[in-house]
Amino acid sequence: MSECQDHYPAWFSKDLIRLLKEKYTWHLKFKKFKNPLDKSTFNLLKNLCSKLQNICYKSYNLQKLALPCTSFTGLSAPVYWVEIRNRVDKTTSVNNQVYNTVVQYANCYIQISA
Repeated sequence: MSECQDHYPAWFSKDLIRLLKEKYTWHLKFKKFKNPLDKSTFNLLKNLCSKLQNICYKSYNLQKLALPCTSFTGLSAPVYWVEIRNRVDKTTSVNNQVYNTVVQYANCYIQISA
């Protein structure tokens, strides 16, 4: 972990950290000058940060579920799906993100076996 990420959660990306710092800068500008354009820029950055935080958090949680594609080399289809189900069952919340991950694994398996 780099020195600048020490006081941020592990799931924060470098882009998110940069965006948060920029948002903070625009917030200070708005507070100091009371310019409505600064406020609109700050609000835009705030919305972008919120969306990027959600994306980073979901991505971080899905990495815990992920297995490298190479670990499926040589597995038959039934064994492959047993491995996937075991991984999915261990997660606390099964939602669309997990479904998307399973679909990605399926595509990976198809590419390896082809």
